[in-house]
Amino acid sequence: MSYDKTKKAAFRQTAIFPLSGDPITLGHVDIITRASEIFPEIIVLIADNPQKKYMLPMELRKETARVSLKNIRNVTVDSTQGLVADYAYERKIRILIRGLRNEADLHTEVQLHQGNVAQNEDLETMYLLAEKNFADVSSSLIRVLVTQSGDIRNFVPICVKQKLEEYVAGQYRVCVTGPIASGKSEVLRHISEMAEKMSIPCSVIDMDEVTKDIYAFPEKYNNFQDELTRVLGTTILHRSGGINLKKVKEIIFSDADGKLLRRLNDIFESPLQHGLHCRLAGQRGLIFIAGARITQYSWLSHANFNTLYVYASDAIRKERLIQRDRISKVMAERKLSLFGTGRDMCKEISEAIQSVNYGTLVQFCNENALSSGKVLNLLRNIVKIFPQLEKIHSL
Repeated sequence: MSYDKTKKAAFRQTAIFPLSGDPITLGHVDIITRASEIFPEIIVLIADNPQKKYMLPMELRKETARVSLKNIRNVTVDSTQGLVADYAYERKIRILIRGLRNEADLHTEVQLHQGNVAQNEDLETMYLLAEKNFADVSSSLIRVLVTQSGDIRNFVPICVKQKLEEYVAGQYRVCVTGPIASGKSEVLRHISEMAEKMSIPCSVIDMDEVTKDIYAFPEKYNNFQDELTRVLGTTILHRSGGINLKKVKEIIFSDADGKLLRRLNDIFESPLQHGLHCRLAGQRGLIFIAGARITQYSWLSHANFNTLYVYASDAIRKERLIQRDRISKVMAERKLSLFGTGRDMCKEISEAIQSVNYGTLVQFCNENALSSGKVLNLLRNIVKIFPQLEKIHSL
């Protein structure tokens, strides 16, 4: 058979993409997706090395690979405890696919290929170069980041991110949001008290408190104060230095078309992300990330699109604003208008979950008294999001 015919025949064969899958990364998914357009069938083979210590057990590595690749019709996931070369030999498969990120990968891959051929001389290895945006993504880097509660959203599929946080960091994250004055803090206080009774570790990261910290200590957040004065002017500064929060609110609420609020949201993006990362470090158990502007930042992905949406009618929220903030009816209506009814927010969350095909939305109407039975039922619905947590804590 001529070389040309052999090459053409190779592309009509099943190929194997071997990896440890600890974890599968977006770089892996990209290589597999591209390979699936070349070969009629791809077997993603999760290989086990008994001398290697893994973060995730084999079954979970297979599960996350299947979920990450479920939209590629000609890809299946399998596993082996033995040599990849033996697996290929038993199934009469001749082609292995590997990804290359750099020269160091090439050196390692040459050695792997020689080892495979020594076991199965019919094997050929075909290499696909990693795309530039995935060239620095490695499983070892992700393992370091996840142990420190680092941001791995750009490195792994969202299902992998959640499982790593659960199994490595012991974190079960949920975003909590809803329109202004819907009573999110009250609901979280009752959930925290119920979780404590059930011996479930629970903590709340209130993004409003993070916002206050940014205003109080802007020097911790790079150029935040400079950016803020560039947009709102130097009149927001105290004579003695520091930011006059009352003056900031006056300027924002006097802006009829809301343009300043949108610009303020842009300025807060990076400082809020930094503040969130710092507060996530070292936390374990159920972690609620609470804020009224969840959808305006990337907080949904921080909690893997698992969201508790707390809501109440406009009339009840207006009355709460009047009593809580000691403001007039007109000012309360102005606040409600500025921050929206929340219906669009709920729709945005649902659409975000649908777009990534992952995550859970739990809705809770907070208009009446919070009975212990109602709170316990809500806690159960939240725990159900996480089978591992549900297994540990039977409610």
